[in-house]
Amino acid sequence: MEAFASLLSFLQDLAIPLAVAIVFWAAKHIVARPIHGLVQLLRSSRLKELKRAKKLRVDPFAIQRQIAKEEALFCAFLIAAVISIGLMFLAVRETSNFGVRVMYFGLYVLPVLGLEVWWLWQREFVTNLLEEASRIGHTFRRRPPPRIQPDARIKSREARRAALARRPKRNTKRVGRRLI
Repeated sequence: MEAFASLLSFLQDLAIPLAVAIVFWAAKHIVARPIHGLVQLLRSSRLKELKRAKKLRVDPFAIQRQIAKEEALFCAFLIAAVISIGLMFLAVRETSNFGVRVMYFGLYVLPVLGLEVWWLWQREFVTNLLEEASRIGHTFRRRPPPRIQPDARIKSREARRAALARRPKRNTKRVGRRLI
């Protein structure tokens, strides 16, 4: 019986580490799936961003548009921050209830934070886009695809040229703004 009692104290010493191990095992299996899903979501968004940068990097005008969009978002963020701070000062001055002040603070800060996150995402995208665009080289030239002209436009152009060819030529030569 004493042998069993000595084993019982040994089992009591193992109870706490065993309980901690079970908690960690359960946490790993319960929390791992959402974390894995979040990691996959972040990877897919990064992949979409890189594909978009690869598509836009060959067009200097598209790059300029993305830079202008980032600058516009920054200006919108600054304007929203200034307006929000002004509105918060007005709201704080008029109310003395702490709960109402916290509600106003959340109400006025939420758009500013949204614009800031949007601007930072766009800024990161522009940084990646500029890194990708620098790999193209200085010999790259943008050539827009040729526009196919409709038949009516071609015929009207030929009619205008024919009318100009029938017109008699002037004897005077135009140089600058004067006639010679």
